[in-house]
Amino acid sequence: RHALLQTRQRYLVLVQGPPGTGKTHLSAATCAAWAEAAPYPAVVVAAAPSNVACNHIMSETLPLLPESIVPGRLGNDESVFDETRIQRSVVHRADGALHMSAGKRRAVNQRIKGELKKGTYRIFFSTYLKAADVDHLPSYGALADGAGQATEPATCVILASAIVGGHTMIVGDAQQLPPSLQDR
Repeated sequence: RHALLQTRQRYLVLVQGPPGTGKTHLSAATCAAWAEAAPYPAVVVAAAPSNVACNHIMSETLPLLPESIVPGRLGNDESVFDETRIQRSVVHRADGALHMSAGKRRAVNQRIKGELKKGTYRIFFSTYLKAADVDHLPSYGALADGAGQATEPATCVILASAIVGGHTMIVGDAQQLPPSLQDR
């Protein structure tokens, strides 16, 4: 509860804890609170380093959102088009599909840009890198979940909103293995 209050009073909140301490519950509650408080046309972006982690934070947040807030799932991963998540897919809602020709992708991207300009979506769920697709929108809040598993460059993408003054929450578990890169 204290950390959730801090996200409204401060622009940067760091949350760290071992498994089972409620980080995901706090992240979901924060995303829902931000989405309700965000003045139009500002948006909230909840991101994780992987599609699996992103889908998890989305599944925890959706039940907390009022019906008036339209969430959008960014990405082209197969898991985004799973039958349990496809209705949240920004690509699917713009008449796109997992596998599209270049011409169809251009048309879908134009429809998505139109929806973004209209402010259809109030909260986006994405991987850290895919969050760059909405970095031009005014940000009310950015949640970086699973920060202990992300590379520094990927983390910079989601944290870009902090530069322009949006609320930012970085959530991580120091006991998780950090990302590893191999140079061959």
